[in-house]
Amino acid sequence: MIKYLMMIKVCSALYGECMPEFRHPVVYDNWYDCAQAGLKEVKDLMQEIGPEVVNRDKITVSFKCDVISGA
Repeated sequence: MIKYLMMIKVCSALYGECMPEFRHPVVYDNWYDCAQAGLKEVKDLMQEIGPEVVNRDKITVSFKCDVISGA
């Protein structure tokens, strides 16, 4: 069965730099679940970073769902 993992990236549009991507700890059984969780994770991270830092540094958060090799 195919499994998916979510990779998250935090970037600053102001500085044109990104932190290294990091792997979300949950492995998903399907693309839909990974994508839905990614949307929630992005929202939660933006709220955690907070409007002051997001606005000051033009922070963006993105995610992608990757197939786990050999799964």
